[in-house]
Formats: sequence, C-alpha cells, structure tokens
Amino acid sequence: MKQLFFLVAFATLSSLVTAQSTDEAAIGNVLNGLRADFDKRDFNAFASAFVQTPELLYQITPKEGPVGLIYAQGFDNMSKMVGGYMKSLSPSKNPKHTVLNSKIHLNGNSAYVANGLVDEDNGVRSYSRDFIMLEKNSSNIWKIVSFIGVDCDESKTVEVK
Repeated sequence: MKQLFFLVAFATLSSLVTAQSTDEAAIGNVLNGLRADFDKRDFNAFASAFVQTPELLYQITPKEGPVGLIYAQGFDNMSKMVGGYMKSLSPSKNPKHTVLNSKIHLNGNSAYVANGLVDEDNGVRSYSRDFIMLEKNSSNIWKIVSFIGVDCDESKTVEVK
C-alpha cells in the first residue's frame, strides 16, 4: 500500500513539474517572439501577444529621449500609441537582447515574469526592468495582460528575488 501511495505521489509530482516546465517554455516563447516582432517593427505580430481587451495595461517609462511615458489602458489605446511609436523607429539592424535574472512565477492560468534586459540596437545599449503579467486563455495560449517596462542606467538594475 505504501508503495502504491509513493508511486501515485511521484506520478502526480512529475506531471506538475512537466506542466510547469511546459508553461514556462510557452511563456518564454511569447516573450522572445514579442522582442523579435518589435525588432522587425511588425506591430500586428507584436500585438498578437496581448489580450485584446479594455483591461490591458501597457506602460513603458523611458530613461530619456524624445518620447516620454508611454501609458495605454486597453488594447485599442495600446495599438494607437505603440503602433505609432514603432512606425517612427528606424529598422533594427543587428539587435541583441540579454535577459538578466528572469523569474517566472506560475499560479494556475496566471503568471508573472520579472526580469532585467540589456538591449543593443543600432549601436545603442540600454537597460530595463520589466514586469509582465500573463494569462492562459481557453485555447491554452499565454497572452500578456499587463506589461510594465522601466528603462534605467546599468548601475540601477537590481535583482528581483
């Protein structure tokens, strides 16, 4: 009887670990695709990573530059603001992204990701901290419901534990 209990417990634990690993991989694919679509300046592909609802929150706080805070509540507002911003950017020539201290926290069909990011694009290096919330929809596809990115100096990057 004890052997049966341990076998069932092991099988249950194994399936949970596999599901978590599968979800983490799927979330990683969403975020990698998001960066690639931004680099290609393909707004339609970029936008497909987000929920298309009025509840979507999108905020980027640039360290400096001609564009101030980008804050959009709702998919339609994000589309207008970010789509217009992407059109104003020069094409990426050889972008590199290095993710630092990435942490994915899963809770059923919800997850959040906290990470640092080093971007090198067109000879310019930038640093940011991102906080991203995702939900898995009824089709088992992870979608971003909230994206907050803060550009910062290299010395200001911190590890989130």
